[in-house]
Amino acid sequence: MARPSDRSSQTGWRRARAAAWLGGLAAFAALPVGADQIEVIRGGKSTTHEVGNGEGRTRSSHGVEVMIGIEPGSRTVDFETKRYELSSHERSSIRRRVNRMIGLYRSELGVRVPAGFQVDLAIHGEGRAYDQRAGALRRAAGFYDPVSRKAVVSGRDQSETHETALHESSHAVLMQSVETVPAFLNEGLAEYFETLELGASKAHVPIDSRRAGYLMRYLERGGGWPVSELIEMPHPSWRGLPEEASYVAYTQSWALVSFMMETDANRSRLHKVLDSVRRGVAATDAFERHYRGGVEALERDWLAWLPGAGGTHRY
Repeated sequence: MARPSDRSSQTGWRRARAAAWLGGLAAFAALPVGADQIEVIRGGKSTTHEVGNGEGRTRSSHGVEVMIGIEPGSRTVDFETKRYELSSHERSSIRRRVNRMIGLYRSELGVRVPAGFQVDLAIHGEGRAYDQRAGALRRAAGFYDPVSRKAVVSGRDQSETHETALHESSHAVLMQSVETVPAFLNEGLAEYFETLELGASKAHVPIDSRRAGYLMRYLERGGGWPVSELIEMPHPSWRGLPEEASYVAYTQSWALVSFMMETDANRSRLHKVLDSVRRGVAATDAFERHYRGGVEALERDWLAWLPGAGGTHRY
């Protein structure tokens, strides 16, 4: 799957990332875990929800103890740089963010990332070498190859290297655990987690109100896709989208994931959807089974949420 590497013609926002869909994935079991809190901040008001804590060990509601954090000293990202300077501080920052993201995949979404999991991340600072490696995906700012299990990032725009690295690392984490993950969830979760930052005591994911507003105006003009169609859109269809439509597909997927990640109830539903998909259930059937009222209710609830989208998710 590829998408254009420049969003400036629509919004002036950061460059896009892409995932290469090459098959050959491994599947692992997903388990529910214990609870801590997520704090949703909007307009200076704070609301707290119970969620998994993403650190150390916790006990699930079924009494099964699982590791949901990162083992001390673990090396979850292995860097390969070519004609690109990446300081030790930057390496540490990317590793810490990927570590936290893995913890959130485990605790909030029940994705059991295997012990010893590592993201192999290659960053190319020279355009020709990246283009040669990327092939048909050379217009994308990054891609993930699940066959070689390598995340490859173009370092031509240094201001976005960290976000691209996190985006492609999200693909690496999810695609090693859920073999048939729908494209909209794979990209929506990567778009969501790429902006994850670490504070003194909590991780936070900002919800961009400008991006949500852009999407709302686009939908009001009759653009975008019904949620039922987006859920079923196959990977090859994403690759063939023109630039603006591609950006809208990514933004709509990001917005749906942001909606699903905002409350403990919806995260629990998304957890169950991912587990059902891992077990071979079709994505639409999984949402019909686990979202109260099915896909029609999901679309209605999401559209009602969208005008007020914003604030920060704190974990």
